[in-house]
Amino acid sequence: MKRFSDLILNSKIQILSQFGRADAEISSLAFDSRDVVAGSLFFALPGTHTSGNAFVLDAIKNGASAVIFEGSLDGFSDFENVAFARVENARKSMAPISAQFYENPSKRLAVIGVTGTEGKSSTVSFVWQLLRLAGKKAGFISTVQYSIGDEAIANPNHTTTPEAPIIQKRLFEMVQNGCEYAVLETSSHGLAEKLNRTGNIDFDCGIFMNVTLEHLEFHGTFENYRNDKANLFRKLDECSHEKTINGKKTLVPSFGIVNLEDASAPFFIKATKKTVLG
Repeated sequence: MKRFSDLILNSKIQILSQFGRADAEISSLAFDSRDVVAGSLFFALPGTHTSGNAFVLDAIKNGASAVIFEGSLDGFSDFENVAFARVENARKSMAPISAQFYENPSKRLAVIGVTGTEGKSSTVSFVWQLLRLAGKKAGFISTVQYSIGDEAIANPNHTTTPEAPIIQKRLFEMVQNGCEYAVLETSSHGLAEKLNRTGNIDFDCGIFMNVTLEHLEFHGTFENYRNDKANLFRKLDECSHEKTINGKKTLVPSFGIVNLEDASAPFFIKATKKTVLG
């Protein structure tokens, strides 16, 4: 359980206004009202055709004790036992709040990110298997499977890079299960600042496979698509070298790996100040 006011303070997100019960206790996170249970913090996300604000009442009926929303939310001032906080961008707020709720699990794991148009899932699986063969306890998340340190199981979300509450929860479960490493399939959507799914993840290694034309309906241009993917390598410069892995202070050097046969390799190399191997 986490206190709502502490989550807001420690995540350092800007609150535009708030009302209701600031000391509400939070037991889980949800961005779909159907997943809300007693004690959930509900993120009312904006959508293409409707707003998550339209589902706030459903979330409260399901037991939500707090709501993060953007825009206008009228008619809820009587719900004194629920905490409400208005932010500029509800989706972007999920990563810092989720990281705080799950006690910043990426700072307690050596985290490897894999990006590219093709071959991400296979590469994630290969790296995970190599770590296990080397005697390391590791977890991973890919489009088709995930593991929190045990055998791989099917990924029920079927999303290359899940939303922040899901990915932070999986990382937390890896920590609780004694993992040293986490291998993450990082899509362009997951790395895009607009969605911020990989926000507040401390990456130690970035692996770049390739870039071809894809997802232009979201990114608009090839240049934007490639630039969002390169955020993985930019994140290496933000990494904390000293981590606490299985209770031990550990120095983890950050670096990148690129496929030099791809024409965009130099772009990714220039995206970080860290050492890049090819």
